[in-house]
Amino acid sequence: MNINCFAHDPDMGCRILEDASGCGEGCPFRKTTAEAKAGQQAAYQQLARLPEEQQQMIADTYYLGMRPWRDAPRKAVGV
Repeated sequence: MNINCFAHDPDMGCRILEDASGCGEGCPFRKTTAEAKAGQQAAYQQLARLPEEQQQMIADTYYLGMRPWRDAPRKAVGV
């Protein structure tokens, strides 16, 4: 079965869900690689608009102090 989803591994199934029984066309989390990248870029753009102290708190909590959204390419959302 060819499942066009960024999280699908042919050998292991879904890398996101523990129970991959819903993996496939009807999965509510299913995204192509391009859709996943676009979503991440949109999230990075939102993070970059936050005040510096909030950005640092998020970086320290979730990104080991790094801010990957600073290096993310600047591109308009929805393009």
